[in-house]
Amino acid sequence: MSETMGTRIIDVYLLAAKQEEQMCQKHLKPVIRNSQFPIELHSDFDIPAGEEVEKYKARLYDSEIVLSFISVDYLDSDDCHIRTQKVIQRYNEGKTILLPILARNCLWRSTPFVDLQVVPDNLQPINNKQYWNSEDDALTEVANEICEAINSFQITKDDKGHPVVHDQLMRNVPSDIVQDTLQGDTAHQDSLKPSINSNWRNTYYKRAGWKRLQAFLLDIILTLSLILLLLFPIRYLAKDMIEHQKELYHAGELVFSLDLFLFNFILYILPLLLYVTFCALLEASKWRGTYGKKILKLQITEIDGSRTPFIKALWRNILKILIGGLWVFIPMDFFYFYESTQFYIPLSLALVGLGMQAWYFAKTRKLLHDRITKTVVGEKLKA
Repeated sequence: MSETMGTRIIDVYLLAAKQEEQMCQKHLKPVIRNSQFPIELHSDFDIPAGEEVEKYKARLYDSEIVLSFISVDYLDSDDCHIRTQKVIQRYNEGKTILLPILARNCLWRSTPFVDLQVVPDNLQPINNKQYWNSEDDALTEVANEICEAINSFQITKDDKGHPVVHDQLMRNVPSDIVQDTLQGDTAHQDSLKPSINSNWRNTYYKRAGWKRLQAFLLDIILTLSLILLLLFPIRYLAKDMIEHQKELYHAGELVFSLDLFLFNFILYILPLLLYVTFCALLEASKWRGTYGKKILKLQITEIDGSRTPFIKALWRNILKILIGGLWVFIPMDFFYFYESTQFYIPLSLALVGLGMQAWYFAKTRKLLHDRITKTVVGEKLKA
């Protein structure tokens, strides 16, 4: 906080990933004009000419209010994470107000921001085209709520004369309690504000990764199992051909025929094709996700929040099968699993694919098929 001719000026810093630059620079002028206090706005995107970049960005740690524009890129950014850790420490010490803004849908409920009052109040990200008529409508609503947050905060001084910020909106407590605590009961003041963990990132990725794995396993159980069940009568009716082909195989007389190819196609290739197509249809529908994701309250969208087209959803699911290594369980001949000595071949190849996905996720915090198709997995939203 700075002072000009005795007037208190509120320092507000916009902390966001570079993908949110345009969003951060919209609709904030009315907030500045309508605030009951003079506001000085800072961000990484509007550094005045001649200023030292790092020195200017350090103003983040002196600001009374930090507006964090939460998105998957914000959570993935190492720079945003390091700076957020320091902001959270200041928040825990009562030196700043941290106001999370849902810029784009992501798994934000696995982050420390879930303990804070989030903007917009309806928990609809700014880019959610399913809810907002336009991005302008969303940003206008956000601007109004930011204005309320700024007007509701107060500044007192501790025993050492250091400024301590208070905000009734962020703490969700009655105004009379806030006024009582502003009289100097520091212990009570600290108890009002939820303390959040600054070392949250590893926990976030574990929760997010485990949740997505659960959704995938549910899809396998519910979707692929159903398809295999429907195809089971075909295999039962052809059991005589299966036994005959086994005899030829062990006698060394196996001859590939059209019947054998069609049977392999029906029992192995067709289920996977039906699986990826069915998943793509669900992801491109108003559900925006498969059964597993719906149960775990996840959804898949484009980066801008719109519904994923069917062709892209289909390509995404094909990539998931190819990269994940599940395709190797399609036998080169019908008896892939009848020889136990051959079982390690598809199993090893599948583990290689899964290992590659795990390595890429650990490195970039995204799965390969999401990165290639530029899709985002986030929390399930209500229209």
